[in-house]
Amino acid sequence: MGLLIKSEKEKQIKISGTDFVVNEVYARITFVAKPNGREMEVATNIYANQQMYEEGKLLYTDIPPNNFNIVLQEGESQSIQTALAYSKLGFEQLGYACEIVPEQSLNNDIPNTEE
Repeated sequence: MGLLIKSEKEKQIKISGTDFVVNEVYARITFVAKPNGREMEVATNIYANQQMYEEGKLLYTDIPPNNFNIVLQEGESQSIQTALAYSKLGFEQLGYACEIVPEQSLNNDIPNTEE
């Protein structure tokens, strides 16, 4: 699963060092669940799209580097779903539109030869 971060009218995404605006970027997160069971740290990497993620090619944009420190509410668990939800909220608070997207296989055109 990843995040699709989208430019908004008031908050556009630009490629670093240029005036080139992109409509959306793909983000993947890394998170650490703290031993106390109530806190997480989330780091985000930005890619042009999922294929660039698959190839390991980062995209540098004017989206501020985001490391979110999260204190969980009662009943929340340290999980990828919780980390994605808080990351989505963080990007929305920065002014971007953001949605959680499932990972899609990029090899759909390769036939399965195993029987």
